[in-house]
Amino acid sequence: MAMTIKKILVPIAFTDNCEVAKDTADEIAKRFQAEVKLFHVVETSPYEVYMQRGIMENVPLYERVGVSLPSSGSKFIIKDVLEETRNELNRIAKAKTTGIQYAMEVAQGYSVDEILRQIESYHPDLVVMATHGRTGMKHMVLGSVTEKVVRLARVPVLTVPMQ
Repeated sequence: MAMTIKKILVPIAFTDNCEVAKDTADEIAKRFQAEVKLFHVVETSPYEVYMQRGIMENVPLYERVGVSLPSSGSKFIIKDVLEETRNELNRIAKAKTTGIQYAMEVAQGYSVDEILRQIESYHPDLVVMATHGRTGMKHMVLGSVTEKVVRLARVPVLTVPMQ
């Protein structure tokens, strides 16, 4: 049975190794004439996650610690971050490419959850992800987004080790 790859999802965390993963996906895309989707997750702070789940009172953190934010509020800050992120994905897509069709998307939330949601909605044939090479205590404390996606994804995940 021959493998057909028409869509490749590449989660990008804006590390040097993510660009290596993108280059790997590009090579595969050229061979199979596949589309590459660059995907970045703007992490939601733990505080926001707790608020969304109703774990903490509905009091903004900056009021608790006596700090004031500009009246524009965090929604505008997040909007700016999302726009800048889209611009950066566009820059990455245009760098070193020839003849590859790209799609790009930015989401806000928890990386593992959002990548798995993207897999369910985009239906890629392959996910190409960078690893960061954390070991020992750093790996235990910080965990690994790539490792969790490998365990939970319902499609093949190609991991690209740190160069």
